[in-house]
Amino acid sequence: MTLIQQFLGKGYCVIADNYYLSPELADVLIENNIDVYGTLRPNRRDLPENFNKITLKKGEIAFQRGKITVLRWCDKKYMSLLSCIHTANCSETDKKVKARCCYGL
Repeated sequence: MTLIQQFLGKGYCVIADNYYLSPELADVLIENNIDVYGTLRPNRRDLPENFNKITLKKGEIAFQRGKITVLRWCDKKYMSLLSCIHTANCSETDKKVKARCCYGL
């Protein structure tokens, strides 16, 4: 938090990788008027117990809590993303790709 001390309360957006990002950190940043998004490890605290065991079909998504959206999707392998600025809207695209998640503000 010392790195972003001067930006607290000013409405900036932080992008983080899965080593640093957690739902707990996202809550703290949101309280300080800072948006955040990035990849997420599926075994982090504050996620549902079975989050990393959810089996999804290609293009499906998983979990939302308040302003925080946690997406877990499977294309070739499972991938998790935490975001407080994106919403999860899935739409069909073409025959080759069955469903694609589109992120809008």
